Amino acid sequence: MKNILKTSLDLTIEVEVKYETLPADIEHGLPEQTDLVSVTFNLLGSKGRKRKVDILQLLSETEILSLEDQIEERG
Repeated sequence: MKNILKTSLDLTIEVEVKYETLPADIEHGLPEQTDLVSVTFNLLGSKGRKRKVDILQLLSETEILSLEDQIEERG
């Protein structure tokens, strides 16, 4: 018999974040904005080959905003 545990898990992994900086839109009153393109990490396959996995779609809006804030603070 298989047992199942449903829980929350926090992981710390090194990721590569690709983003674009969108210019300010004065006409519509929008400041310069950061737009995430991808958030990837390397996954080692069973045959020892690395592949990049994009997890951007798995992130919550809060996590995305946090990453964008980190990028803007460094800029």
